[in-house]
Amino acid sequence: MSAEDYIVNSLNPTKIDSLDGFEYRDKGFSGRIYTNELGHAVKIYNADLPVDAVHFEVEVLKRLQATPLATVKLIEAIQLGSQWGFRYHWIDASPVDKSIKQRVEDRELIARQLARLHTQVHRIPSFEFLPSQQQFFSSSFDRFNHLQSQRRRRLLRQLETMSDPSMLCHGDFNPRNTLMAQRQAYVIDWQRAFSGDPMADVAKTWVKVSFHAYKDGKAEIQDRQALADFMRCYLDEYERLGNLNRELLLSWIEIVAGFLCRSPENNKRQWYSELIDLAENSPKTLYELVFGAS
Repeated sequence: MSAEDYIVNSLNPTKIDSLDGFEYRDKGFSGRIYTNELGHAVKIYNADLPVDAVHFEVEVLKRLQATPLATVKLIEAIQLGSQWGFRYHWIDASPVDKSIKQRVEDRELIARQLARLHTQVHRIPSFEFLPSQQQFFSSSFDRFNHLQSQRRRRLLRQLETMSDPSMLCHGDFNPRNTLMAQRQAYVIDWQRAFSGDPMADVAKTWVKVSFHAYKDGKAEIQDRQALADFMRCYLDEYERLGNLNRELLLSWIEIVAGFLCRSPENNKRQWYSELIDLAENSPKTLYELVFGAS
């Protein structure tokens, strides 16, 4: 039996001939979403993604069913011709990035809800099949020649020294992978989950959002400032809940910035490189950027 056949057998998908009764709803990074009148949704992965990508997310969702976490409630894995996906219960909520713009008066509430949701993720012990934080981050340094060699070696050495409490980390927790109903936040899209230090996960959230808050020339100044304030509120709430280690977070921000320097977008690469420069040469400036002036 080939490795792919083994994965398919493990996935045990229900084969469907069509998406009759479902209507196209949205397109994400990894696939398309369809919904029906019964409150069900189907995620069909892009044709270029291998079946093990679907298997990975389905396995994460299966494990999460036994937790109280507000996330996707899986129904079954499916196969549509040569494409793979899964059926789940539709969540009637808006992406947080849209909620931030549309519900201006609720921005602080949304930021605090997001922080609480993230801490709930980080209270869940890791699953045995998830990659370790070492595997998750070092793979980028190994596969992509995007950093000057001396900087790359230094960040890899720093990564090796980081503690690994082996907790569940989402891997891409940001306003596009979270949803907000009136009073409830949800986290979706688990393709990048890993096992490790929650501070690594929080750092990845901050680094990715920081580009849009501080560097994105396409965004209006007021929107960028609102996003910066939003992230400070998110960190404040995460810290209030007793889970934030500032020194550790700053160390992870440098590693994550190096990890993300492989971005194909030049302006993002430049920003992530600037963050590494700040960590190396002006840690006080980086501290104030993240937490605000003392």
